[in-house]
Amino acid sequence: MLAGNLAMQVLLFTALSVAGILVFRRALVSRFGRHSLAKDVDNLADTPAVALEDLAPGSMGKVELRGASWTARNSGGVPIMRGQRLTVERVDGLTLWVRVASEEYLGAAHAAHAAHVERAAHIEGDT
Repeated sequence: MLAGNLAMQVLLFTALSVAGILVFRRALVSRFGRHSLAKDVDNLADTPAVALEDLAPGSMGKVELRGASWTARNSGGVPIMRGQRLTVERVDGLTLWVRVASEEYLGAAHAAHAAHVERAAHIEGDT
């Protein structure tokens, strides 16, 4: 009697489990989703980073992004100095393609222009 009852319980459990999966699968997938690490890595574009070492244009080195050290390639046409703020352009495997952050690049250009104007005013004042 006990063996027959056990077989019926296993059969009933299996049938109800399969039915539950079929009925609730769509709701569970939509609620918990299919989380993929690849999506998180792809979303790193336009994320700020900091250079951990000097990088010549086209060369590779280390940058810090979200507290972790990453291998990066300088995709810009200007050298990157250690400590400089960068922007991630894209991710290729585990390599970040970075360039100097626009505000940093524009800030350096503005400082160079201001120094040039100051020198010109100083030279003009001497004549």
